[in-house]
Amino acid sequence: MVVELDSVADVLARMAQMSSQQRDIVVKTMLAADDLTTIIAALESEAERSRRCPHCQADGAWRRGTVSGLARYRCRSCRKTYNALTGSPLAHLRMKDQWLKMADSLVRHETVRKSAGRCGVHKNTALRWRHRFLEAAGAVDAGIRLGGVTEADVFYLRPSEKGSRHLSNGRDAWRRGGPRPKDEPRLAILTAVERGQDLLVDVLQAENAGALRYVLRDHIERGTIIVTDAAQNFDRVFRKMGVHHERVNLAQKRRVNGPYHVQTVNSVHSRLRTFFEPFNGVATKYLKRYLSWFRILVHHHTETPIIFFSAIAKGVAMVHA
Repeated sequence: MVVELDSVADVLARMAQMSSQQRDIVVKTMLAADDLTTIIAALESEAERSRRCPHCQADGAWRRGTVSGLARYRCRSCRKTYNALTGSPLAHLRMKDQWLKMADSLVRHETVRKSAGRCGVHKNTALRWRHRFLEAAGAVDAGIRLGGVTEADVFYLRPSEKGSRHLSNGRDAWRRGGPRPKDEPRLAILTAVERGQDLLVDVLQAENAGALRYVLRDHIERGTIIVTDAAQNFDRVFRKMGVHHERVNLAQKRRVNGPYHVQTVNSVHSRLRTFFEPFNGVATKYLKRYLSWFRILVHHHTETPIIFFSAIAKGVAMVHA
């Protein structure tokens, strides 16, 4: 039987005649539809603006129907079809109506099992969504630009092979490794933050000038003033990059050198330690994704799932850029 409802009052009157279980079903369906609308709007905003084909990078594709709620486009040049997720980390993921809940879980810094419970999915699915979302968000890091007065320092973490079936030291993956050796190499994470602006946080392949230049070359504008501690071996690489280097000698208890200090970047390190504590170690191969999570969540003070997913959608759009 089809019931015609002409106004909001008719809808409310009809819901008043339903049982509590039926009303719960209606409310959940409406909320899911609203979440799905929000997700699709965030994903398609950039794709609709340029209509750039991810296959051949040609602009001006025309719309050709919808598939799974997303608009399908056909390229005028290569004749291939695509949608807003083609070629992105979110491609082929299902249950889009639950993605906003997953973004909410990331904002709340929840465990994988809590994320699974919130979204109503298996824990393996929740883990897969987490990594896909963070991989997409990490694409935005390529557009980071730092200038003005930028503080830089190195943060150290222990390497981790969590989840690996074959470990580098040859021991069985399922056996406890015992105490860590004192000479174990540490991971060097470069953090560079412009005061009041953006943050760059990335893993250094080695602690030398070449690795530093490789990380900073696309992110530091010429004329920038970089402030570090007393390390002097980076002067040459900074000169080649066209930036001015100021040092603050903390070993001599000089925390301020005129208008220059490294207190902002030290504050970032403190928040990094707090951010990593609940994970009991992050696998090194996934570390960059968690650093992107930290940058969006903690440094940019993201407090709503819609804003968090907007950052993810921006990373998805960069695939087509």
